Amino acid sequence: MNGHVAMVARKVEAKLLLNSDLHSPDDFLTKELGAKILAGAGLTIEK
Repeated sequence: MNGHVAMVARKVEAKLLLNSDLHSPDDFLTKELGAKILAGAGLTIEK
């Protein structure tokens, strides 16, 4: 996720999904890490 993708998605009212390239149970994103990634793109969990 990056700011440009987030901006374009919001402009066209597209829905976004945050996921990862999961290879083991340790690779799951926590809610906290997901929130940090979204914040870096200028988004929040609610948006």
